[in-house]
Amino acid sequence: MMPLVKVHYSNVLTKDILNSLSKSLSKLVGKTLVKSEGFVMVIFQQTELQSFGLDSTTPSLFIELKNVGTLSPEITNILSAKITELCI
Repeated sequence: MMPLVKVHYSNVLTKDILNSLSKSLSKLVGKTLVKSEGFVMVIFQQTELQSFGLDSTTPSLFIELKNVGTLSPEITNILSAKITELCI
C-alpha cells in the first residue's frame, strides 16, 4: 500500500516550491520506508487559518504521514527529524 504525506500550509507557496517539496518528500519517505517513491502520495492543502500556540501570523506547516501497518518508534523519529530538516 502507498504511504500518504499530507501537508497543511498557511502561507502562499508557488507551484515550483510545491513540486520541489513533493519530490523531496516522496523520495525521503520512499527511501526510509523502503518503498518505491512512485507509490508515495503527497497532498498539499492550504489552510485559511493555522496557528502554532497562540501565533496565527507566522507561516507554518503541519505534516501528516499515514501508512498501512505500524511504523516503529525508530522509523518515526528518523522521519520526523528528516522531514523537519527538509522543511526548515
